[in-house]
Amino acid sequence: GSWSTNSKTKTKIIPDKTNIHNAYLKRYNSALQRFATFKHNAVKFGAIEQRVFEVFSKSHSDLNRLYSGKVTLRLQTGLSDTFSTAVRAAQYYIHDMRKIFDSENVPRELIYIAFVESMFNPKAISKVGASGMWQFMPSTAKQYMVLNSFIDERNSPLKAARAAARLLRDNYNILGTWPLAVTAYNHGAEGMIKARTALKTNDLSEIIKSYDSNTFGFASKNFYAEYVAARSSYHHLKNIRMFLEKDTSKPLASLTTTKSISLSQLIKSTRLSQATIVKYNPCLAKNAFKNYAHRKLPLDYKLYI
Repeated sequence: GSWSTNSKTKTKIIPDKTNIHNAYLKRYNSALQRFATFKHNAVKFGAIEQRVFEVFSKSHSDLNRLYSGKVTLRLQTGLSDTFSTAVRAAQYYIHDMRKIFDSENVPRELIYIAFVESMFNPKAISKVGASGMWQFMPSTAKQYMVLNSFIDERNSPLKAARAAARLLRDNYNILGTWPLAVTAYNHGAEGMIKARTALKTNDLSEIIKSYDSNTFGFASKNFYAEYVAARSSYHHLKNIRMFLEKDTSKPLASLTTTKSISLSQLIKSTRLSQATIVKYNPCLAKNAFKNYAHRKLPLDYKLYI
């Protein structure tokens, strides 16, 4: 749920499923109302007020927003079970993704962006058209991978991982720092160039705090923080006994076509089965063996087996 208060102390509360969340929302709402009414004297009311003041007193502008009641806070819950499941799912891909990021000269720690994008769900689809574990939009995908009616490499976790590594590396070459490059994965390199130029700084924290743009909203401002949180949480969970299981990550083998060949010809000339190709190559259209069995694969095309 989320809630906010303005200078007229109007409050909108979207009830959470648990009583404790509602209790916290009401308590923080009371604290904000007290700051709007009593200004600095609100800290005398209790620990919550003191905590709020500690957060907003770090800058004059933030303190003015607090005292004028122009503060919006967001509460997001329910990710712990999902994240635990995602950590287990990630084990299947983590070995190969590390090799891919190493080969592209991109810090392997950035593979944890996939937690933020999809919770390592290879079938993730967003309402705006992003697809796959790495959530590429079609326009960006076409710059880094094959995307047509027959093949959509956004849906291949490893091929999309290589595309993501190359996109991040390009962002870094343009912007010069990894925090900006990671934020650009969500907001776009051009958008981050505008922010950097407007404020004349490469400091992401300063950009988040001071850059004013209608397009630089909550998702973009919090993307790097969410990545850092996901990275930290992943390493924490990996150190818990329940996750110290035998590594389930299994490197996949691959083959690369050396001549123009169709799926039907590939099956006839090798020991590969349709089931194997479908299982390990979700980039192929669901009806690939029905409508595209005789369509030639791209030359030098990699298939996982």
